[in-house]
Amino acid sequence: PRYGHSLLEEARKEKLELEAIVGELQEHIQISEDEGARAVEHIRDLEMEHEKEVLKYKELLSMSQRSNIQEDVGLIRLQREVKERSAKFDSLEAQYLSLQQNMNAVKASHAKLLEQIEELNGQLEDEKSRNAALQTQLRNGTATEQQIAEIGRA
Repeated sequence: PRYGHSLLEEARKEKLELEAIVGELQEHIQISEDEGARAVEHIRDLEMEHEKEVLKYKELLSMSQRSNIQEDVGLIRLQREVKERSAKFDSLEAQYLSLQQNMNAVKASHAKLLEQIEELNGQLEDEKSRNAALQTQLRNGTATEQQIAEIGRA
């Protein structure tokens, strides 16, 4: 009985620890999602700026026949920025997926732990029932011994 109680306490402790880990992972996932959303928004802003710059350069080209070299330098710079931001977004997305996989693993572990707790609770109930039956048998045995002793005295 003490061993079962110890297992149950151990399982409860492990469950609490796993719940804490799940909470931390959920916070990390939320942070990653927020960072991803900001990165996507920033990329959209950069793309809009890029479009504005392209329009600006086209107008300048048609108005003053500016050199193609200056336009190419600006476009290359903007494209490089967009590429860098896109790479950062991809990195954040990979991190998010990794955190999501970790959370799924923790959820599976948590589910296993809950199954073990249920199994231990069932074992505990079986032990209680067996204990009650043995106590009843013991009481019945003691009553029978008293009856035999009374018959022997008579």
